Amino acid sequence: MSSKESSGNRPALPRRPVNARPLPTWYTEAVPSGRWVDFTGTGCDLQVIVLIDVVGSARHDSSRQKRMRNDLFDIVDGVAEYAGFELSRLPVSDMGDGLRLILSPGVIKPTRVVDQVVLGLLANLREHRRTVNEAARIRLRVAFDLGVVEPHRSGWSGDPLVKIARLVDAYPLRQALDENRSLDLAAVVSDVLFETVVRHGYGYIGPACFQSIRVKVKELDARAWLYVPPPVTCGRCDKVPA
Repeated sequence: MSSKESSGNRPALPRRPVNARPLPTWYTEAVPSGRWVDFTGTGCDLQVIVLIDVVGSARHDSSRQKRMRNDLFDIVDGVAEYAGFELSRLPVSDMGDGLRLILSPGVIKPTRVVDQVVLGLLANLREHRRTVNEAARIRLRVAFDLGVVEPHRSGWSGDPLVKIARLVDAYPLRQALDENRSLDLAAVVSDVLFETVVRHGYGYIGPACFQSIRVKVKELDARAWLYVPPPVTCGRCDKVPA
């Protein structure tokens, strides 16, 4: 990677060491924590997009929403640390009542994203729940997609960004959280990410843990996969321990 890649509108990035591995394809190992590889312009613009949305945020007043946003950033920052990367070095979009992350294969393997984000969120939400009252509790809808996105003006552009906004509004996802107040989160994975990664059983959250659903939101009518965490998740086991 030449030093010219930091020119133009892209931010300057850490220079890769001389003895670094060759630039990876989208399935290679993640680079060490704190080293963000810029894939724009290299022909490798396939990213995993994660959209995290707070349930019922509009019901809170402005003061409570500020507290919620601060807590959410802390929770997601904890997930990034757990997964081995720095949130401050990622393209993160503040959606008002949530966050959108764009994760390149240079930051984290696509085979690890669902595991690391879901399990990290569950752990941090559990800890947060212990320290706040019920009114300040945070519950999340999380959506994952895989696709080609690219920088555009001051943000990002690409069909996956529209699709993931529809996925997080899927009725089965909302229904799962409405029907079970004990859940801290529920997640939906796009069909392309499920078929490419999850179905092959790379992660701790096995494919049998997901339920096929139909997402019909605005112009989107597509299959996706719903994950509702069991009371206890035990490694690669699909069963709930007694």
